[in-house]
Amino acid sequence: AAAAPAAAEWALGAPPPPPPPPAAEPIRFEQDSLFAIASTLRRLDVTSCHLDDDAVELFIVFQELETLEMTKNALSSVDRLQQLVSRLPQLRSLKLAGNPVASKAKFRERVVLAACSLELLDGKPVRAHERQFLTSMVRQSQSRGESRKPRPATAAAAPGDRQLLSRAGRPPSIGSRPSRPLNFR
Repeated sequence: AAAAPAAAEWALGAPPPPPPPPAAEPIRFEQDSLFAIASTLRRLDVTSCHLDDDAVELFIVFQELETLEMTKNALSSVDRLQQLVSRLPQLRSLKLAGNPVASKAKFRERVVLAACSLELLDGKPVRAHERQFLTSMVRQSQSRGESRKPRPATAAAAPGDRQLLSRAGRPPSIGSRPSRPLNFR
């Protein structure tokens, strides 16, 4: 019912409704300006600035940055975010809620591992035991990947190869089961 008068006005010669506003362009930073403030900047809040992964790439010059708030932007790549935070040695607090990247699988874990000095991620503390657990998981994963390398096809192990042992300290073996008699007729 509310739309009926507006439609009637438009039909009577009133101007059509204005088009929706165009999508906002991400803010782009002038490189010389970033370098000028890089040595003194400790806190940066770029909330709702329509920043994408390319726009924040230059933030690596902020080597003294301790707090970075980038909520409600268009960040989508966990890999690029990891590269950024791993190059910010003083970063203690990071806020990323409202970005597509925050809904990606293993987002928190990957950011915590990449940012060695991070203490708060989206307002939640990064505890020492969380970082230790994640680090040990990565190490275990890497060592499992190394032990699954293809082995030589020969029966004897190649010199220098480590032989896999069971928990009892013996080489793994195939469990024995009673076999059924074979009839070759």
